[in-house]
Amino acid sequence: MRRGGLPLSASFFATAPRSRPLACLGLRQTDMRGTPVQLRIRHFSSQTKMLMAIFVVVFIPALILGVLGFLALRRWEETARQVMVESYEKTATIAVEKIEETLRRREEDVFHRIGEVLQRETEPRRLHEAVNTFESQSPLGGVLYLLDTDGRVVYPRDGRWIVGGVEATILDRLRREAIAPESAQGRIHRLLLKEETGAYSLSYARVAGPGAATYLVGFRLDPASFNTNTLFWIRALDGATEAQMIFLAITDQRGRVVYSPQPVGESRQVASAPFTGMFPLWRVAVFQRGAMTFERMLRRQVVVAGALIGMLVLAIAGGLLFAYRISRREMEIARLKADFVTHVSHDLKTPLSLIRMYAETLEMGRVADGAKQQEYYRIITQESERLSQLIENFLDFSRIEEGKRPFHFHPCEVGPLVDQTLEAFRYQLDRLGFKLDVEIQPDMPEVRLDSDAFRQALANVVDNAIKYSPDRKLIRVEAKVWDGELRTSVADHGIGIAPEEMPRIFEKFYRVTRGEGSSSRGTGLGLTLARHLVEAHGGRVAVESTQGEGSTVTLIIPHRPERESAA
Repeated sequence: MRRGGLPLSASFFATAPRSRPLACLGLRQTDMRGTPVQLRIRHFSSQTKMLMAIFVVVFIPALILGVLGFLALRRWEETARQVMVESYEKTATIAVEKIEETLRRREEDVFHRIGEVLQRETEPRRLHEAVNTFESQSPLGGVLYLLDTDGRVVYPRDGRWIVGGVEATILDRLRREAIAPESAQGRIHRLLLKEETGAYSLSYARVAGPGAATYLVGFRLDPASFNTNTLFWIRALDGATEAQMIFLAITDQRGRVVYSPQPVGESRQVASAPFTGMFPLWRVAVFQRGAMTFERMLRRQVVVAGALIGMLVLAIAGGLLFAYRISRREMEIARLKADFVTHVSHDLKTPLSLIRMYAETLEMGRVADGAKQQEYYRIITQESERLSQLIENFLDFSRIEEGKRPFHFHPCEVGPLVDQTLEAFRYQLDRLGFKLDVEIQPDMPEVRLDSDAFRQALANVVDNAIKYSPDRKLIRVEAKVWDGELRTSVADHGIGIAPEEMPRIFEKFYRVTRGEGSSSRGTGLGLTLARHLVEAHGGRVAVESTQGEGSTVTLIIPHRPERESAA
């Protein structure tokens, strides 16, 4: 396989010379066909490295903690659900034990009372009537069977036995027990019978009759009678649960509710426990009340906790983003300050070099012509004023930011202030080959302003026009009073301002980018200071610019005639 004329295995190493180790050299080499190949290594900026460090050191661990928190919540939800289900099942089991214990006590009472009936009634007809009466009044609502020791049915005698039915099965088992000599007297035996129609619980015991006679008494609980015997269930389930969220109900083998203290409705069964003896295939079921089930409450808690974790992760991410933007801003300001120091040094060095050069020339007597000497003196004065203006800019900017810069407003003639400001740039304009076009409104009225602040603001705008006009060296300055405002504009035909840079031109230390990403020379305080000075007059600075064609900066200061001001 080949790529760009090089074998894939050799395409990388072909970018470095054989005589030197492979490094980030960016050396131009040639491949097997003689085509130049250059190795380019990408270097990340300090801001990108800082962002990557924050992302790796803080955000990824926070994200991992968030994911672990969500997993822990899921695990807690499953554990809580399992514990709650086990608790519900335990509640149902306790209810089953309580019901069956109550049934056993009542069953023992049935056998005890039927024994008393057998002891009291000796005549067969009266015995039958007494047993029938007892059966109908039994609180358990079951079916009684009475057999003698020969296996004959003493009760009932109403032809209840049906061949092949459950009664036949019960009769057959009771007959075997009745004739069995080893059957213990007084001991209750329980038997579970399963048929196609259902399962039945049969209890039997040998009970003493009159004299030496004994009988086998059988008792079968009738589930049908318990379907309507709510009094028993109310007493049996009383106090089985004190929870407000759940209630207990009895269900049969088909899952139908036999008894419930309240309508089931939309309540959901969450657990159950089976009866072990007297009600085979029946169960005590646990239902949750209303629509607010435990699962919904648990889910709501999980959602709330998950939302909090998510908000925490988002807050961390937002904090990191905020910290990154702040730190990036601080790094940008630090870089701008470093550039500021460099450019300030350059701006201070230029007029100082000119002053020193012309001063040494005059001191050494190399210029004999009086006119030439006057020109040199004038250049020294202008450069001194320029240097003073530059230093005043720094001091004023600091005072303005602290709110300590004093202003002295009084009526001023604008024309002379403009001429004085431009005269300080005369030597620089001539040396650089600029053409200056000045237009001042004739008979312009006096305007109330701080003359030093106005000249300083105008000087900064003119200085910017000079810096950003490398090719077409034409600057036009115009001053007029129009529509109740003093408008002093400086128009150049320089590089202009890109639309994306317009919102930032008044930021301190910011310099408009020249071609190929380089910034212009300067401190980045000119327009910032000009705006502060103009705003101190209650005015504003307007900027119009077209990239590649030039810019127009207008200082707009409100003008109120003296009569209006006095009024």
